Amino acid sequence: MIIKEYSDIRPLRLKWQQIYDSSPSILTPYASYDFVEPCIKKLGYLEKNRHLKAYVYFCSDEAKEIIIPLVKDKTKKILADLSSYTPTDYFEVISNSKDKKFIIDSLIEILHFNKGYSYQLAEINEKSLLYDIFYHGQKPSNVCVKINIPENNIYESIIDKHQRQNIRTAYNHIKRDNVKLSLQKYSVKDNFVIPHSVFNKCLYILFARRVSKRRNENWAKKLRIMFRTARMIVNRPLKDVFRNSDMAAIFVLSFNNKPIAFLMGGYNRDMSIFYVNVVSFSPAHNKYSPGIILIHHTVNRLIEEGVKIMDLTRGTEYYKYAMGGVEHYNYSFTLDYETLKQIL
Repeated sequence: MIIKEYSDIRPLRLKWQQIYDSSPSILTPYASYDFVEPCIKKLGYLEKNRHLKAYVYFCSDEAKEIIIPLVKDKTKKILADLSSYTPTDYFEVISNSKDKKFIIDSLIEILHFNKGYSYQLAEINEKSLLYDIFYHGQKPSNVCVKINIPENNIYESIIDKHQRQNIRTAYNHIKRDNVKLSLQKYSVKDNFVIPHSVFNKCLYILFARRVSKRRNENWAKKLRIMFRTARMIVNRPLKDVFRNSDMAAIFVLSFNNKPIAFLMGGYNRDMSIFYVNVVSFSPAHNKYSPGIILIHHTVNRLIEEGVKIMDLTRGTEYYKYAMGGVEHYNYSFTLDYETLKQIL
């Protein structure tokens, strides 16, 4: 078996895309090069004591190939998945083979490369190839929620009755106040890249809402500090995703041409699932329920595109269930050399 370690993953770009496109698994956008590369940049911004370092491992055995992005914690002596440190809600290996022995052998070889380390894989979804290999009755580590589009494509049929009334009330408020409502989708695939100014407005909405939840006399100062920090840490790398990846998209809800809510995420390879990373709305517009209006509009737009699932990913917020969501689960696996040899 050949194994290579990369701290700079740019030389892997072409090979990564080839393996991603030929994978027998339905990979999420979190496993794509265009998503992982900016996330590794983000991790670089956050390195304080330099005890964390992201590496990507490439293993091959004849025609079988696998790519495994990991974060090495030199203090704890663990190899962790990216989801513990970056906005990736699920962790997957990128492989052109489902051969269990090949995948476990690759993980063992990486441990040979890192003596004394073990794996701490925290966000393995039940649809993942790693789940199929390592699940043996463990309890879920995280609850995720997804909206399965009904076969009749009538989204309202799966929304909670009380929430349907909330939606009608919100639309009545919008109509009464003569508010012009619009939903804009920005994506590279549609040749409509989000402008820097709009992206920054979305970022401001995100942090304004977080600060408003715990407002005190210093809330305005905190908001300015958080926003400046976000522009440095989050804006630069994540903007790369939404300006370069065919799989990424941002949906922005505007009232009178002013952005007041947004969600960002990405499609899987066959465009049948849309995964949501972030949802946020302006707390100043609660009267119009912008969050549920955003979800309602976006799901109906995805139905037009032929999408079958809108995955709201980790978290059990009430709105996810009220808008028709059902649970699925992530699992955590701690694996050392002996455990891997036993499974093999």
